[in-house]
Amino acid sequence: MASTTPSAPASAAPHFLEGDATKVAADLFGVALPSAIFLSPLPLFYNAFKHQTPVDMPPLAFTAQFAQCWLWFVYANLKDIPFLIVANVVGLSTAVFYVLLYPYCCKLILLLDPTDLRTPLAAGKPVTTDAVQVEVVASRTSPDAGAAPAPGEAQEHEDRAYDEGERKVSAYLAQYKWQMFGAVLVGAVTTFLLYNKPSVQALGIASSSWLGETAKDSGIGGYIAMTLGTLLLIHPVFTMVEAHATKNADLMGSSLMNGVYTACNVVLLSQGLFFNYNLALAIQSALGLFANITALAVRASIRPAPEVLSAAADGAGATGTREQVRKTD
Repeated sequence: MASTTPSAPASAAPHFLEGDATKVAADLFGVALPSAIFLSPLPLFYNAFKHQTPVDMPPLAFTAQFAQCWLWFVYANLKDIPFLIVANVVGLSTAVFYVLLYPYCCKLILLLDPTDLRTPLAAGKPVTTDAVQVEVVASRTSPDAGAAPAPGEAQEHEDRAYDEGERKVSAYLAQYKWQMFGAVLVGAVTTFLLYNKPSVQALGIASSSWLGETAKDSGIGGYIAMTLGTLLLIHPVFTMVEAHATKNADLMGSSLMNGVYTACNVVLLSQGLFFNYNLALAIQSALGLFANITALAVRASIRPAPEVLSAAADGAGATGTREQVRKTD
């Protein structure tokens, strides 16, 4: 996420924004807001271990956080920006946690019960509400559970659901491997550029005017870090269409993530426009704000399919059924 380093003279700031108290408040915001974004996926991983709820979303939010926090940490060290160092220590440490656990947590998709023909998974359309995912697994031997499907039909649906789960997990893990390879490669190369300004003079970029000049900043290194931060903020955009089509809002991240991203981007956009006069921060935050407001709108438009609600009602009243209510954020 872009630095909130002031790029305008202090005299240009409105009088009510001047003074040590304002600087302290700005630094606190500079730590708290990015940290809130970086910590917002934690409930997803907690639920994966506590309730065996899969992390059913592409890895971009986690791999982008890993790469951008790595680069902003290096950048903050070079420029000696304490609050940015603290924020990205939080971001990098949690990102390492996320990327290490992601393969296990997304594979939990394969443990979802595909045998009940009334469940969303059997239909190939996982359904979540805004904050709670309801799964009803009804016993076929229950007299209230309805007529059992023919053995061949049940097996066909079960196989199809499991195959779909395997395809989804394989796609997630393929994205994860390539993104982690790219994150490490880009991180290493950009770190070199940040520390070796003379080596990149041929690129014609002597310093990052948007990000604040520094003797050691190669310029292009700062722009790469900003681009990765933007990918992190707009990650719901890449899965919105699929989320709406499959009625699976979790593909865009949890509702907590979307809400925290929206709130933080409102404040960061205001800082970039009115306080720090930082065009990079303003552009990045505006894109993130648009992406996450749209994600919240898509999430609000998603409703459980009628057959799923019917299954939940039937299953809840059936003898020998069990209802699992899993918090998704």
